[in-house]
Amino acid sequence: MLDHPINHVLLLKAAEATGGYPFLIQLVGYHLWQVAESTNRPLEAEDVRVAVAAARRRNTRMVIEAALASASPKDLEFLKAMAEDDGPQRLRTSANGSGMPATPWATTAQDSSTPA
Repeated sequence: MLDHPINHVLLLKAAEATGGYPFLIQLVGYHLWQVAESTNRPLEAEDVRVAVAAARRRNTRMVIEAALASASPKDLEFLKAMAEDDGPQRLRTSANGSGMPATPWATTAQDSSTPA
């Protein structure tokens, strides 16, 4: 067992950096543990920053890049249109913004009473 205390404020910052995403929680914890194994002092703000940055890089490689590797050019165009949006909206709006045809199933349950 490692005896490397971490300030509760820093622990909260590490947790918040994960956005509640389970795999990021694991990765941040893993990288903080790696830092703790390499030092004989309490964990500091810089350690949290390094662990979060390493976790995000690994998540990008393992999850995001892997998921996007098989996406078609049209899928990527649609994802780009969604990413550039400033908030929630109907899928139909995102589809139209990407030049893709609107589809009858591109509505949410919330606005399903709205005519297409």
